[in-house]
Amino acid sequence: SDTLVKFSNDIITSDQYLNRCDFSYPLKKNNISEDSLKKEFLFSLIAEKLWAAECEKMNLDTSKGFQSVLYPVRKFFIVDELFNDEITSKIKITPHDIYDGMSKFRENLKLQILSTTDSVEIYHVYDLLSSGKTLKELPEKISRTNEPIEIIFGQIQDENAENIIYKLSAGYFSKPVSSSGKWFIFKLIERNKKDIIDLSEDAIRMNVEQIIYRRRSSVLENRFRDSLFSPLKIETNGEIFKKLCSVVSEILTDRFNDKNWDTSKAVVLYQSDLDRIFKGVGENNFDKPFILFKKDPLSLRESLLLLPYKPFKIKDPSLNKIVNVFKSYFRYVIEQELLYREAVKNNIQYRRNVQEKISIWKKSFQAGIYSSNVWNSLSKNTLSTPDKTKRLFEETMEKNTASLFGKYNVQINSSLLQDLKISPLNTFTIQHLGFGNELPAFPVIVPYFEWIFRLTKNPLP
Repeated sequence: SDTLVKFSNDIITSDQYLNRCDFSYPLKKNNISEDSLKKEFLFSLIAEKLWAAECEKMNLDTSKGFQSVLYPVRKFFIVDELFNDEITSKIKITPHDIYDGMSKFRENLKLQILSTTDSVEIYHVYDLLSSGKTLKELPEKISRTNEPIEIIFGQIQDENAENIIYKLSAGYFSKPVSSSGKWFIFKLIERNKKDIIDLSEDAIRMNVEQIIYRRRSSVLENRFRDSLFSPLKIETNGEIFKKLCSVVSEILTDRFNDKNWDTSKAVVLYQSDLDRIFKGVGENNFDKPFILFKKDPLSLRESLLLLPYKPFKIKDPSLNKIVNVFKSYFRYVIEQELLYREAVKNNIQYRRNVQEKISIWKKSFQAGIYSSNVWNSLSKNTLSTPDKTKRLFEETMEKNTASLFGKYNVQINSSLLQDLKISPLNTFTIQHLGFGNELPAFPVIVPYFEWIFRLTKNPLP
């Protein structure tokens, strides 16, 4: 990837520019040329970089508030890299797997299924079937499907069980199969060719590969989770938990009972509710040990930092419902913390690719902190109406950004920018990370380019 923009302390590569423009710039205009759009986005991205650099220089990113914002994102990327190590890297899909999967993909099977948790019972049933007994003559305590059910490739999670089923001939039954803590006998009723005339060979191959990947990923993830979580029992501070649930139930009940609230919609816990939660739980309780790990327990304050990424919306604000919601949430927090600690134990946090992903978000947050600092400073030091303060803020930010452009010696590769091809679509993409987390593909950039006109010499022709 070539360097598009040089700063005295940083660079923007062509890949970075294209990724941010195509996946995190959802406010593109339809009535301007591609050339103008590319320049507008470039100056918006440069502004973010300049504000981030100045934020760091002013030590605005050392506050607890900033670290709290960065905390979840940092943790997600470190845990995601653990997922790559323990799950993704161990998934092997051979050409034979693809060929076999494509053959199975083209067929649907109709089965009758017998099941029980008792291995002795299932083998007794197998002996009865082998001696010529029909399904109707089997003991009633054996669970069975009343009607044949249709099975498609990938529907059964256990690959071994699926392989056995697809090898059966119509009218025949399998030997007992152990899967997911139960025992099964499968009888193939009929085998039908699937109507897939609308799918090309490449499309079928892609579908099959995704099915195999998802299934093997799920098996490996469950196995890894069991090895990490099952020996442990982590508890929370019961007194603080009760206070939290009680306060949140009151907040959401008030909102639900509000005459202006649309009762067909779910009630939501907002960031602005934290002040009331602080008072109700007791601010001194927020930094007491809450999730009681033997080493380095988490406070309630730390435990709630992931809440913006796992928000809950409910239609029943009763205390019992809130208790169940928070039990589920804190179970998630405990799992994420255990995964994070396992990753840190393996020094995953120091890997360059992990640091680069975190850095993109850190700079976006730093830019926001810098902007907020300018606004707060103006609000405190000027006695004017909100409209005047807003205009003064906009003017100050434009002047500051233009000044920072020179301070950080920004140099733009104009010919490279001209050659780049961007998507004209307004897109917002979500990236699915390992162990159940997700984030926007990249931080969103709001158009901000008017500051460039304050420069005596436009850096682009």
